[in-house]
Parts: sequence; C-alpha cells; structure tokens
Amino acid sequence: MIRQILMIVDKDSFSTRSIASSLMAKGLVPRPAAPQYSAMPKADDCPPAVFMCLQDWSTDHKFLMPVIRDLIRDTGALLFIAGDRPHLEESVLHYFPKHMITDTFFRPFNAAQIAERVEKLYDDHIKNPSNRERLKVPQKVTQKRILIVDDNPSSLRALRSVLHAYYKVVMTDSGMGALTYLEEQTPDLILLDYEMPVLNGPQFLSMLRARERLRDIPVVFLTGKSDREVVMEVMSMKPEGYLLKSTPPEEIRDKIAALFAAIDQRKARM
Repeated sequence: MIRQILMIVDKDSFSTRSIASSLMAKGLVPRPAAPQYSAMPKADDCPPAVFMCLQDWSTDHKFLMPVIRDLIRDTGALLFIAGDRPHLEESVLHYFPKHMITDTFFRPFNAAQIAERVEKLYDDHIKNPSNRERLKVPQKVTQKRILIVDDNPSSLRALRSVLHAYYKVVMTDSGMGALTYLEEQTPDLILLDYEMPVLNGPQFLSMLRARERLRDIPVVFLTGKSDREVVMEVMSMKPEGYLLKSTPPEEIRDKIAALFAAIDQRKARM
C-alpha cells in the first residue's frame, strides 16, 4: 500500500526539500499541494495524513485554515504543522482545536527526526482499527444536487465543506451566474443568499417562479440576520425555508437532510 501524505508548502526551500526527502526515505510519499483553496483535495481523496510546512507562509489564513480544519474533521486525517514558533502561535494554531493537531515541529528543523515521528504516528494510526473506521469518508447519502448562490466567497466555501461529502454541490457567486447555470441544469435544491448586489435573493426567486421548468425547485434562503422583521420578510416570499449563516455545520446538514426527506415524502403522496 502506498503511504501518502498531503504536504502543503507555500515555498520551495532547503528545509522543505529535506523534510520531503526524509519522509520518502521512510516510505512515505509526499503529495504536494499549494496553499490554495482550489488545491485542497475533497474528503474522499485526502490521504491519511496532512503535513503543513508554514515557515514562509504568506497565504491569507482566515480563508484557507478553516478549509483545512474541515478536511481534517471530515476525514480524521493526522495533522502535522511545522514552522516558526512565534508565527505558528500567533497566526495558525488557534484555528485548530488542540485535539486535532497530531504534532508540531518548530524551526530549526531536524528532518530525520520529523520523518521518524511522522512515520510512527502514521503507522499507528493506520493499524488501529478504530482509526481506520474514523478515516472512512461517509458515502454520499444521495445523488441530489444543491446549487449554492452567495456573493460571499467565505460563505460559499463554508457551505461546500459542510455538504460536499453528502451531495453534489455547485456554487456561483451571483444571481445571474445561477440563471446561466439553470438554463441547462435543474438542481434538487437552491440555497440562496437573501442579500446580494445586482440581483438579490427575492428578485432571483421571482424570476425563477416565472419560468415553468424552474418554478418548482425548492429554495432555501440564507441570511445573516435573525431578528423577527427580517425573518418575516424572508418567509413572505414562501421559500422552502431559511437558514441562518451562523447555524452550526452539523445542524445545517441535519436540516437539509430533513428538508429533502420531507420533499420526497410530499412527492410520494402526489
């Protein structure tokens, strides 16, 4: 079995090459990935371990770190972090619960010792039956497709990370982009931001209901406001429901699963 490890490095250096070479000498195969959202694997394609070498990190942490955190959470993969102590403690480590970090390595690096430590923890992890079960990615419970429409990139990424292991997720950052997608595709559900520039959520829903082929697609509004007036305004459009953007990830998954179950039951009675 090939023992892969996802290695996230922002800049090639003597230190990172030494660590990679030492890992390979132990039979661990580094799978390089740039520190970018688009370079992160899906949960079902993530190796059992992730190694982040952040000594020269220049990426905006607030966007990438939550993606990596969700990847570790969803897969149970080991997480190793290496870099300068002050930088890691000030800018990186606080993004991850302590139990989620397998080990940290601070400069100056000893590549051989790092590789030895990683190999031991990697093999212990794989050999432990409970860990093997935890590594299994949930099978998609459905082939249903969800279209997420939101002009906020952070919201798009957060929702995708919550749902992509369970549904086919398509994202667009504008109502016009969504309409273009809907010209050829019909999703099973649309998660629609209530407040967007140019074409806002209510306007988009009105256009949707004016088209015979699209009018019955269930729509759930996304809103960042929870006061009574806003909620009543949202529900006056009679969507399938609404979700607060602050809703915990597990609750979002549960609510969408319950929503699909209710929709399927309704269709069965028709």
